[in-house]
Amino acid sequence: MANSILHIITRKEDLDTRRISAQVVLVVDTLFATTSIVTALAEGAEAVVPALDEREARSIAAGHGAPERLVLAGEYMAQTPPGFHSPTPLALTRHGLAGKTLIYATTNGTVALRLAAPAWRVFATCLRNAEATARHVVDTHEGRTVVIVCAGSSGRFNLEDFYTAGWLVRHLAARGMFTLTDAARVAAGYAGTHCAEVLQESWIAQHEGERWGSEVIFASEADSVALVARMTGDRVVRQA
Repeated sequence: MANSILHIITRKEDLDTRRISAQVVLVVDTLFATTSIVTALAEGAEAVVPALDEREARSIAAGHGAPERLVLAGEYMAQTPPGFHSPTPLALTRHGLAGKTLIYATTNGTVALRLAAPAWRVFATCLRNAEATARHVVDTHEGRTVVIVCAGSSGRFNLEDFYTAGWLVRHLAARGMFTLTDAARVAAGYAGTHCAEVLQESWIAQHEGERWGSEVIFASEADSVALVARMTGDRVVRQA
């Protein structure tokens, strides 16, 4: 049997949604959307609903039948809207997520998840759950093209997502039979063992380090969570 294709898209804006109906898509927004989603599920959240923007998130929250069982969080251009909780992973853990639904809107990561929704399978992926996700994909989706979608930063390439994509490529290629595209080869060559140092060199860390320094370190803890976060319908849940 021919090897599966393993490809990387470096910005969500370059994802061709017409071509992914038979593909497995791994969405990456390391700082911080997918890291926060994985963390929320690890903390016992029932589900995470990714919204396109603040307005949609408020609408979803208003229609929720049990407001005491939801948490509304997010950001737009790194600023937290009024009435929203902080979008970062460690901050979210302070809100008692167990058994609750997180309604979550961000500039890039939640938009990328929604764009990827037409794919055969969609997973929210970060450094923390990279190994678990790679193992699950290889074990259960043999033969499928796998596309890693970096959310990027408002149409721009970013360092942390590309690094995480390379980390995923290494895990996937070590476990399955893949033909790597040029982008996947370059990313795999870039991804090394110094996750914290790379993330601290990113634009976000350089400009928001005083505010989010501990969050960046938390996001850099590769392969620390044995959790697979799968999108099903309009929400992301923990893969059984």
